[in-house]
Amino acid sequence: MKNILLLIFISLTSYLFSQNGFLKNKELFLGSDSIEGKRIIAGIYLVSTDSLTVKMDLTILDNWIQKDSITEYLALDKSSITQQLCFVPYHSDSLPAYRYVNENGFEMYLAKETCIESYNQYGEKNKISCQLSFALVHLPEQKKFYVSSLPLMYRK
Repeated sequence: MKNILLLIFISLTSYLFSQNGFLKNKELFLGSDSIEGKRIIAGIYLVSTDSLTVKMDLTILDNWIQKDSITEYLALDKSSITQQLCFVPYHSDSLPAYRYVNENGFEMYLAKETCIESYNQYGEKNKISCQLSFALVHLPEQKKFYVSSLPLMYRK
């Protein structure tokens, strides 16, 4: 019985950790908003370095002029995989999210995948398509950047 439970646990955690496999390719998230009276455009490139860590290249622009460029490695908060503890605010709703953090005080939230099932003309299920669509990065409070907050970013 213990072996079966162990096998189920390993299978479940492997499946959940593989959910971030989309990051094997470089993914781009972009957002813009008026922050602190400035027209801020923020973008991040994300790529997995392993199943629990991502490299984030963050660029902050003001009216298309680069103001900050930051590269950080962020680790997945494992509790955010199985539990809905973290959320990305979206309009009047909140979407469950994966949480990534590092010792420098950076926090990134990736809204959990939305999956779309499609069917062909014969009613047979086609491949299920899942993708992440939103990212939100919180800058460390103890460090000074061009702005103190960033806009919600959309996957491009």
